[in-house]
Amino acid sequence: MLHSAGSLQVQRRLRALLDTLAASVPRSSAAMVAACRAMLDHAAADMPDPAMTPMTPIATTPEPQGLGGPASRLGR
Repeated sequence: MLHSAGSLQVQRRLRALLDTLAASVPRSSAAMVAACRAMLDHAAADMPDPAMTPMTPIATTPEPQGLGGPASRLGR
């Protein structure tokens, strides 16, 4: 997760991937997906650049297409 710690778009795409995966994996794998999601949540909450802290809500919004989503969702 360190590679994506400062990248909002990577975090958003990973979050969407994990959400989709969580909905389709067998119950025996759910804990592993949840652990990955928890690591991603931690990375979003602990941005390496303090100037990025206000961006945490954006980082925690899943983005399945990588298009940035509607401006209203992004606080613009």
